[in-house]
Amino acid sequence: MDNAKDMRHKIHIGIDLGTTNTVMATCKMPRHNIMRPTICSINQYIMENQIGMEKSLPSVLFFGANGKVKVGRFARDKKQDGADRRILYNTKIDMGRKVVYANEYTPVKAAADILKVCHDAIRQTVMQRGDSEFPDVTITVPASFNQSQIADTIMAAKMAGFEKVSILEEPIAALYHYINGQYASGAEDMIDFSEKKRMMVYDIGGGTCDVCVVDLQIDEDDVYDIHFVATNRYTEFGGNDFDEQAAIGILNKLFRRYEINDTEIDAPELKADLVARIMPACEQYKLWYSTQLNQGYGEDEDLPTPTYGALPRFLTKYENVELDCTYSEYRAYTALFFNDSYRRPTRDLTDKLRDKHVLKPVYQLLKRLKEEGERGIDCVFLTGGMSMYPPIEKALAAYCQCPVLKAEEPMEAVAMGAAISKFVSTRKDTAHMLNLQDEDPAETEEESASVQEHRDERPKLPEAIFIDVENQLPMEIIPANIAIPCSGEVEHTFHVGSNGVRFHLFAGQSQWDPEMRILYDYAQTFNDLVKPNTEARIRYEIDEDRFLKMQLVIADVRNQVFDLTVDTFEKI
Repeated sequence: MDNAKDMRHKIHIGIDLGTTNTVMATCKMPRHNIMRPTICSINQYIMENQIGMEKSLPSVLFFGANGKVKVGRFARDKKQDGADRRILYNTKIDMGRKVVYANEYTPVKAAADILKVCHDAIRQTVMQRGDSEFPDVTITVPASFNQSQIADTIMAAKMAGFEKVSILEEPIAALYHYINGQYASGAEDMIDFSEKKRMMVYDIGGGTCDVCVVDLQIDEDDVYDIHFVATNRYTEFGGNDFDEQAAIGILNKLFRRYEINDTEIDAPELKADLVARIMPACEQYKLWYSTQLNQGYGEDEDLPTPTYGALPRFLTKYENVELDCTYSEYRAYTALFFNDSYRRPTRDLTDKLRDKHVLKPVYQLLKRLKEEGERGIDCVFLTGGMSMYPPIEKALAAYCQCPVLKAEEPMEAVAMGAAISKFVSTRKDTAHMLNLQDEDPAETEEESASVQEHRDERPKLPEAIFIDVENQLPMEIIPANIAIPCSGEVEHTFHVGSNGVRFHLFAGQSQWDPEMRILYDYAQTFNDLVKPNTEARIRYEIDEDRFLKMQLVIADVRNQVFDLTVDTFEKI
């Protein structure tokens, strides 16, 4: 960036607002263009009345009896105690949606409480350093986040007390950290980015899997040229799903061991409660086996099986039941995430596992690139906490048939990449500083141009938009991967008659996509009666903020026009 030299003596903060954990890093520009970010410890509740410092902040909220909200490790540990009704977690997946939890909490309010802990930690650091100025901050979001989700993130930052923030896509942050680390270590096998490389970034964390394809080139002046080629839909799949399936497997094993039938469980939610209390142990099994495999054990070897305590309250008749899970059992419990089911899509919207597969987002993205005549990928960049589980890397390498690069510190890579982002020179700004003090900030012409350049580099629409009329097949009105802003008119869309029409908006990969999602269900009453078989047309415009404006035009003598303004990707 042009002002990099002016910032040499300033620090920059990066925050990875994660689904499972939130991580914060800081960086100061050194002399030899090698950034050395460090992870910041965050003050949080580790026990009921005890504050401690941890390198990550679990993105979990606990509502105490006194109404006080505790964020962090203490809240996470409460899950094992069966206190789920007083706990909020995985709220990131609801950003951009009109969701209200218990206690009238919203995803934005939950994110604000998490970011408030980060804000307090930064303020304490500033005071200790004797700085008079609050440092600039970059908060990361998934590449597939739409404008509503980004807007909610910005609103949460404002509610948390931040006055200025930058927003940066998580895969870009992770790439910054990886490449900077290669430069810093002088790795002999470092990839040469002087020629353009097409990379699939596969970011799998605790609760989400974010996959995109980018073209990356770095010129002789260390200027990054990054272009998003395609982005897959935001997938709610991650380490939590591995923990849950392992917990279900262990619970069923306990049922068999003690000859317990489902009929013996009185309350339907009791089984879910037992699964929730077993999941923390399953997370420990996952980490243990990941460590063993990364240290050289083979997948077919008999890995040592640890013991992670007991269930103090299994069922009324059974106290302190020991938990155990061998690696072969763990693989069997989680095998559904590696089988060939991704090739057998389903329209069953009630199937909670339909999008939960290691290869499904890769399959969808590569299929789309092929259909659009785009060339394939040169390599895969694997990051996120679940990247530490070797079978995922193995599956990606076998399917993609290309090298798989791994982030050295996958749970911290995004935060550290965000921290160094202010000192990275790019062809176009990948993160624009937003002044949150102004309700309606007045931008200069230069600032407006910078924002526009950034928006042009953002991911394109991951899915096509379709319209459906009763008793007719969906018709594509906006193609996938379209560059925005854009506008158009679809003639001969459908025919209407009488006093109104009902139609739907869908999002999907094609007209025949079995996993097409309903975005909106519309019912429109006409001002005047319309003759049967009258043509109706759709006009559309997507602005630079990714909001869709539509008009329904009735092509009769009165030429009735109805305005419909919607958020392109809001889920209902």
